[in-house]
Amino acid sequence: VEQSGSGSVSIPLSAEYAKPGNIISVVGMNSVGANYDLLLLEKDAAEFAVGRFEVASDWGSLHTTLSLDTERKSEGLTSLVSPAGWKIIESRNISTVDFEVVGEKMSVDVFVPSTTQNQYWVGNLELWLYIPSSNMRIQLGEQIQLQPYFGNWKSYEFDVPLNAREKLSELHDDVHFQIVLNSADSLWIDNLRFVGNVADNPVNK
Repeated sequence: VEQSGSGSVSIPLSAEYAKPGNIISVVGMNSVGANYDLLLLEKDAAEFAVGRFEVASDWGSLHTTLSLDTERKSEGLTSLVSPAGWKIIESRNISTVDFEVVGEKMSVDVFVPSTTQNQYWVGNLELWLYIPSSNMRIQLGEQIQLQPYFGNWKSYEFDVPLNAREKLSELHDDVHFQIVLNSADSLWIDNLRFVGNVADNPVNK
């Protein structure tokens, strides 16, 4: 561990250890002092922490019980499992300073199991932006009918309208994303991110 005069700390790692998913434990000398476990993640400018579905408290629903799955995911360490039926899945509060970039589209990955109850109708998916302090709830794109892409992940894209991009470029501490999902069976959700034509978010510059 190398500490600079400014107080920042760097931990040089060889390529063998600097891999996403590894956990680096930092322990005080002689086990005295603060101890930390650092989870290494790949960093992409279009990603934001909540969109990775890595923490159970990042998303919730008043309509059903959600869980995380470490075995089936499209990126990172976990994905979100949503049971059958209609529900709104809502993120925790997000600050707009957490978005390094804002784009004209958002994409989310969905896994449909091959054992789904209805082979002819998988379900419908919507994505909304909700900012209580601005009294705004904006639909991103339109409702999408999920495809019977059984046993595989598929990415679905939603247009981010101008008024939503403008709000994300302002200072707000109560941004929520809402996934409105109606499905015949359990589905796996992962990797909500900006895609396509993205630009630096002026809020955190």
